[in-house]
Amino acid sequence: GRVLNQNDSNVWRATVILTDSLNNSYYTSTSPLGYYRFDNIPAGATYTISQSSKRYQFTPIPITVNYNLTGVDLVF
Repeated sequence: GRVLNQNDSNVWRATVILTDSLNNSYYTSTSPLGYYRFDNIPAGATYTISQSSKRYQFTPIPITVNYNLTGVDLVF
């Protein structure tokens, strides 16, 4: 996926967080172009996706992971 601000600019160095129902969290950071990727996330579960950025706020949302999930873009 990719993290963008309201002006469609890349959000660099944001931390994207997936948290499962047992409160296990998986972390990744965005690249200079705003892209992020999670590897080896258990499929068939619903997670809460959120972010941590010094400049932007994003409301966490639920997301169900089924096999390969692509194109989950976050816009602040």
